[in-house]
This record gives sequence, structure tokens and C-alpha cells, in this order.
Amino acid sequence: MNIVIAGYGFVGHAVAAKFSKHMDVIVVDPKLGPETTADYADVEGVVVCVNTPSAADGSCDYSRVAHVLETVDRAIPVVIKSAVDVNGVFALKKQFPITRLHTVPNFYVRIQQIEISPHKIM
Repeated sequence: MNIVIAGYGFVGHAVAAKFSKHMDVIVVDPKLGPETTADYADVEGVVVCVNTPSAADGSCDYSRVAHVLETVDRAIPVVIKSAVDVNGVFALKKQFPITRLHTVPNFYVRIQQIEISPHKIM
């Protein structure tokens, strides 16, 4: 099995390290070379790990995620690890009708103690 990791920052590096123990991993990132996910149409999945900075108005700028999705064959399953808000997820799913488009975002925040009641965990 082979997958593409799009984006090789903090999250992409961690995802690639974990998956490379179990499958062949191809990393695409503009800092590493000119390849895009379109250059690897025979992969079995794509994991999007590009950064999503805040836009000028404070909203989530998911344009880099959209740029990656523009290059993915619609039949290939995609997991978005990038932090995209709920509105962004719905907009991306509407713009890119990929049958198997899933989001499992990473949120890195300052560590703080939070009390969570078990009955509130879903």
C-alpha cells in the first residue's frame, strides 16, 4: 500500500513517520520539490497536512487544503489532518465531491488542564 502525505511540516512529519512503519509513504511539499499529488495518481490514499493560518478576519484560511484537493483524483480517499473549521469542511466537501473525504484534524494548543465529564465525551 502506498499513500501521499501532502505537507511536511510538524504534522506531516509525524504522520509520515507513523505510516512509514506500515506502508510506502510519498511526501509532497513545495519545500522539498515540485511534485504534487497529481504526480502520484496510483496511490491508495492522500493525507493532507498543510498549514491553515488565520485569514485577515480571523477565520480559518483553508485555501492550501483546497489547493491540494484540486490535484487529487476524485476516486482516491483523502484524509484532512489540517485544522479546518466546520464551515470549511462543508465548503470543501461541496467544492470537491470526493466520495471518501474525511477530516481528522490536529489541534496543537498550549497545554492546560481541562476537566471533562465522561458523560460529555462522544
